[in-house]
Amino acid sequence: MVGIALDLFVHTTAVALGVAVIFKTSQYAFSTLKYAGCVPTLPSVAGFHSVTR
Repeated sequence: MVGIALDLFVHTTAVALGVAVIFKTSQYAFSTLKYAGCVPTLPSVAGFHSVTR
């Protein structure tokens, strides 16, 4: 179990660093991620709430 957990940690760290490099070097990729991250919050910010309360 320790080996599997360590392997998962190593692979997750490698992927996170690789993705960070992509977002650091590509303004288009970073902007896409930034705007995609705010999409789920737009309905609540605009005042749209569930009618079935």
